[in-house]
Amino acid sequence: MAQIIVPTASEKLYLGQESTYGTAATTAFAAHVQGSAKAKLSQTELEDTTASSRLFKRFASVQGLKSADSGISFSIYAKPAASLLTSAASPSTPYLGTLLKALLGDEYAAAGSTAAGTPSTTSIDVQTGHGSRFRVGTVVAVEVSNVYYHRVVTGVSTDTLTVWPALPSAPSAGDDVVNSYNYFLTESNSKSLTIEHTHTVPSSDAATVQRRLLGCTGNLSFTVGRDSLAQFGFDLKAADWEYGSLSLGTSVGTETMGADIAVTAGVVYLQAAATTTDTQYCVASLGVSHDLGMVHLPCLGGVQGTSGVGRNGGRMPGEFSLRFKADVAQYTAWSAQTLLRMLAVFPRGSGTSKRAVSLYCNAAQIVGVPQEVEEGGFLYYDVKLRPVLDTAQTVDTAAGSPFIYALT
Repeated sequence: MAQIIVPTASEKLYLGQESTYGTAATTAFAAHVQGSAKAKLSQTELEDTTASSRLFKRFASVQGLKSADSGISFSIYAKPAASLLTSAASPSTPYLGTLLKALLGDEYAAAGSTAAGTPSTTSIDVQTGHGSRFRVGTVVAVEVSNVYYHRVVTGVSTDTLTVWPALPSAPSAGDDVVNSYNYFLTESNSKSLTIEHTHTVPSSDAATVQRRLLGCTGNLSFTVGRDSLAQFGFDLKAADWEYGSLSLGTSVGTETMGADIAVTAGVVYLQAAATTTDTQYCVASLGVSHDLGMVHLPCLGGVQGTSGVGRNGGRMPGEFSLRFKADVAQYTAWSAQTLLRMLAVFPRGSGTSKRAVSLYCNAAQIVGVPQEVEEGGFLYYDVKLRPVLDTAQTVDTAAGSPFIYALT
């Protein structure tokens, strides 16, 4: 037996969506937050309690299922895809999108277009035949005077898009209308992930202590704070795992997505859906929690006692916690149970180089009396928003989801 030296600060993560549940997927490098990848490899020990004439006789235990308490948690900084979905683009799901799609349920991404005719601040004609590239409930970036503004598509009529909220001024014919990678909840979801993790130096030693977790599903979180890097957190349970020399590459990985997003210029819209004015709402903090209801399905056989993954439902798949300066109008909105629409955009860059990660909720209710808190010597409100599903929309679409995430 020989002990080895493996510095834990050097590490690498791979991930992929499985074609067959519990069978290793083709994986790709994913840049995760250093030290956040916490794998737990577990297997039950079944005690053999056969009777013995000897008082202290213990029989060797029998190893049971690996699915009992195995899993991995890690964080990935929020970031856009490498390339914009302009009119000639060919979408290719980024690795962050692979995770969001597997947990939420589905993705919509398509090439964008350019403005045509005489657009207004809320109604934009795109090129003939390009209306089919856009979907209600998704986020687009519209060019106005050489600056991208992120908006939600609330209507598509042939080749005419209705966007919310209103743009600061009307775009010109030929200006970009950029699509996004949009991720939304579906009623059922059987997608599973393979997650692989390795330490990397010294490579000859690290390559012998690699981990591959199979049949992964679970939950996610989204964290944004002033003057910090926005990030997604993933807490996954595994059905099966492998350990040892797994032939995972230990060389330096190549980033295939855009740059991280610092929360320095966040934009939040929080108003009734009928209010289309471009009024940014000053929010001091935004917290997001999810309960996606993704679980393993038990089976006497299958993959380590599981037959797959499924969504067991839940009335509150998301909750948004906001803190903002005291605003009696929001107290009134709570009292009257007024439904609000929220779009939170976290951009980086400027002009037509602006990229963003966005969170959109079509309708949400303030739940609980707004709580008065002190911050910096001033009075603030803490409120909780919970989505209210618009059942008139088509199920398993962005429009019919309680919320969506968009990478632009």
